[in-house]
Formats: sequence, structure tokens, C-alpha cells
Amino acid sequence: MQNPIFVKVRNDQNEFYPSYDIINQLIDWNFESCELDKVEPDSNNTYIFIPDNGNVKACCERPHKAKYILWNIEIPGQVEEKCPDYMDEMWLSCKYFYSLVPDKKKFVVLGGDKRLYKDPDPIKQWAFCHLSYLYGKRLGQVKELEARGYTMAPIGWGETRDKSIASSEWGLCLHQNPVPALSPQRMTLYACRKLPIVIEECNPYPYKVVKLKDFTGKDYKELAEENFKLFTETYTFKKCVERAI
Repeated sequence: MQNPIFVKVRNDQNEFYPSYDIINQLIDWNFESCELDKVEPDSNNTYIFIPDNGNVKACCERPHKAKYILWNIEIPGQVEEKCPDYMDEMWLSCKYFYSLVPDKKKFVVLGGDKRLYKDPDPIKQWAFCHLSYLYGKRLGQVKELEARGYTMAPIGWGETRDKSIASSEWGLCLHQNPVPALSPQRMTLYACRKLPIVIEECNPYPYKVVKLKDFTGKDYKELAEENFKLFTETYTFKKCVERAI
């Protein structure tokens, strides 16, 4: 089996998307990667693009012999709910999003890696870590939880995010809009950091979660341990990609 080559995509400011930093780590640890200008369309290679943008379209819409796969972990409604014409296949890591796409699709778990683990802080400063931009629906839900006495960790990248995860009791996953779609990168990170996942109504497969409507304030450590084992043994990034290929 030929290993795939991941294509790391830059934004309009010629920078790698900071919101994809965990996926880029997983790629670097497990597979070969390149940038768009190194894609060889006439080769027998399999390329996996994360994410999609105008530069990807310009690269891929030309005739090609190589296999092009888009791994789409965005939220349905913000992106097209079909495999782009210039891709041969689209991977999705959310069962709900997968159900919306008519064809040329494959469900692939966004696996983890033991190297994502960092020790939790024994002293918890906050109740929830949410790692999301707050406005509209999410902002209202967070304010409701704060009114009930639950504190929220600050958001950010790098050390700020690590501190928020390590010093929170639960990882909170709120949908950006009424669509019950997962944020796989956030959930896989929570799983690999042993942070129990609290989420709104959805199909959370294969994560072990507690639904927000059923949340009682328990520690849910058994769920965190189960997720950690799943995403560092059964659903590792390397295994999930190799199975899908």
C-alpha cells in the first residue's frame, strides 16, 4: 500500500491555518506532507488536502492522474454539502455531515496520538474549556452556564490552550449553529488530553460523551479514560488513515 501525501494548505495571508495546528502535528508525526506547489498531478500518488480553499480549487481542477481526497472537518452549511467536482473523494469525520453528502464520500474517524497527551493540572481553575469563538447561540449558552456558577477557561492557541485544557474539569462542545455537527479536531484533542467531553445533542460516534441535557456535574473520569484509550490505541490517526486508504 502506498502511503498518502498530505497537502498542507495556506490561507490568503500565506500562513498555515492556526485552527488546523493539531491536525498538522498529527500529519507531521505520521505521514509525508507537501504544499500545493509540490503536488504532482500526473503521478500515481494519493493526496489528502486539509482544508479546501480557492488555492486548492485552482490546483486541483486541472486534469489529473493522481488521486485527490478532501478531508472536510468544517461545519455543514458553511461549506458545500457535496464532494467538490475537482476531488475524487471526500472524507468526513462527523456522522451527521456524512449523512448529508450524496456520493464520493467516506466516513473516517479523526484519530489521535499518544504524543498529544499532556498531564492535567491537579488544581482546576475552571469548570469548562470550550475552545470556541463565542457569539450568537454559543454566547447565550455560555452565559446561561455561567449564571449557574460554571466558570469558563480562556480561549487561545499554544500555551493558553494547553493551560485551559489542563486546568478545566470538562471539555465543552457547543454547536456553532442549530446544525448538530461535531468539531472532530476539538473532540480528539479532548480525548487525548483525558478531558471528559460534554456535548449538545448529536451523533457523537465514536466518542464517549455526556450530553449537555444530562450533565450533572460529576467528574466523568471513566469516560475520559475510555476516550483516551480509544484515540491512542484503536483510533490512532495513522490507523484511521491507513484503513480509509
